[in-house]
Amino acid sequence: MEKVLLLLMGLFLTQTALGQITQSQLLSTAGNTYVNANIQLDWSIGECITQTYNSGSYMMTQGFQQGNFNVSGIEDLRTDLDIVVFPNPTQKTIIIKWKDYDTYAQCQNQVEIIDISGKIMLSKKLFSSELALDLSGFIPGVYILSIRQDNQLTKSFKIIKN
Repeated sequence: MEKVLLLLMGLFLTQTALGQITQSQLLSTAGNTYVNANIQLDWSIGECITQTYNSGSYMMTQGFQQGNFNVSGIEDLRTDLDIVVFPNPTQKTIIIKWKDYDTYAQCQNQVEIIDISGKIMLSKKLFSSELALDLSGFIPGVYILSIRQDNQLTKSFKIIKN
């Protein structure tokens, strides 16, 4: 009886151990493969770093996405709008000057300040060519100032609050 129980237990442990062997697979949002005579490079987007190797003039980060992205600007959706936002960075107040406001006065113009998590912190209608916004109650950080015309995003600015 003990031999049968020991044999069943051994089969169960063997099956369990073999059940843990998997083949490397990845489901990601994007990626590609580059191959030439000397190297094969596979890459994907959406995973974290696992390890970095240095060898002379070569460096390789093993893993998937190397999350070193810096946003240095925001692409304007409309380039014909002559809008200036200053001072930036600011400690208290920012001023929005819209030089050709009269051309777009018939539109519903709105200004929004959005924090880095996407929460709308401030929303105001824009009724003239100049608007001052008080940011003294905001914590220091990076914010997005969005200008909307008739509920359509038209221009954005990165605002730094000190």
